[in-house]
Amino acid sequence: MAKNVGSQYGLDQTGYEVPMMDDQEMPDDKTLASTGKRDLVFTRVFDAPVERVWKAWTDPEQVKRWWGPGGFSCPFARIDLREGGISLICMRAPKEFMGGQDMYSTWTYTKIVPLRELEYLHHFSDKDGNRVEPISQGLPPEMPEEVRNLVTFKAVGGDKTEVSVTEYGWPVGHMMEMSKMGMEQCLDKMAAIFAKP
Repeated sequence: MAKNVGSQYGLDQTGYEVPMMDDQEMPDDKTLASTGKRDLVFTRVFDAPVERVWKAWTDPEQVKRWWGPGGFSCPFARIDLREGGISLICMRAPKEFMGGQDMYSTWTYTKIVPLRELEYLHHFSDKDGNRVEPISQGLPPEMPEEVRNLVTFKAVGGDKTEVSVTEYGWPVGHMMEMSKMGMEQCLDKMAAIFAKP
């Protein structure tokens, strides 16, 4: 593995240039080819101080405003913000897509550094927070049962906050692309929360 020091982009196994965080380990071509997996990295600067952006990730009423891609809603969020704590989030599909199905997931926190870092494991679940296989939610077999997520928060000039979200170990394929599109749309919805009138 090679360290990505100072570079903003790395190459995945197809040669596609992808954003990387400083000091993030870049898998070499042999590792990527043998695993068929890729990390997704998203970086955004929000027009809000770190405290407000942190709250968007940790306050259930705020999470409900942005969780889910465009057209989806989040009617329920219960946050248990402590290492080992498990948050339960519901994403509701539009009626014309999947018949308005509710899909629940949990975030199991493995590391919390207030106002700086959230690390959690994402799992699909039932409405009570019991872990379920993604296929039981109508998702294809390539959907991973667990995805490690790291969210970092960094104050930048003028009361702005840079957030980086890393989703680790996605199997390369359609569901990875859907997750990428979904997180980008979630972050767009979050940006709208902080938009100045």
